[in-house]
Amino acid sequence: LRALIENVLAREAPETNVKLEIGDVRLHSLRSALDRAIGNVVRNAVRHASGIEIHAKADNGCAIIQVLDRGPGVPEAAVSRLFEPFYR
Repeated sequence: LRALIENVLAREAPETNVKLEIGDVRLHSLRSALDRAIGNVVRNAVRHASGIEIHAKADNGCAIIQVLDRGPGVPEAAVSRLFEPFYR
């Protein structure tokens, strides 16, 4: 997982200082789908926030990945629509 996240950061945030706390997490996934999902979240954080951190750990057979930032957040009225295609 660390190598995948580092590749995403090199592509999406090459000039951004991102704090990484990644444990020894190994997983089986569609690499391209996970790369795309993490890339989308990182790109959004770089555009709209600062103080970006990525934490990842294994917990009971699951991988937990958190992308944290100090941005304005999502307005409460928009939260229910976040996963609609093409919603901004």
